[in-house]
Amino acid sequence: MTSQAPADSVFSLIEGLSHPLAVLIAIVVPLVAGIAKHGYDRAKANQMEAELNKNSQRLDELKSDHNQFRLEVAQRYATNETVQKIEERVVQALERLTERLDRVLLHQASGDRGA
Repeated sequence: MTSQAPADSVFSLIEGLSHPLAVLIAIVVPLVAGIAKHGYDRAKANQMEAELNKNSQRLDELKSDHNQFRLEVAQRYATNETVQKIEERVVQALERLTERLDRVLLHQASGDRGA
């Protein structure tokens, strides 16, 4: 017993049918297959579009979060220029305090000699 290939068995089945029925099958089967393929492709495209929309929404959320973070950083943290200005003021205040302390110590030292 020899095994026939699936295509051979299909053709031998069609050969046994009347000519108009064979033609009809030859037209309908590819048509149905094409419609099924189109349906599958459309479903896949819809699925991909839904995923794209979901990712787009997530991207919008991340952009919003990032913008809020940038605003918070700008409001909470001092710029380098501000830090430098504060540092200059602190150094100037320390220099004035040092000068006062030096005057007090000089005054005390000169008062100790006069006594």
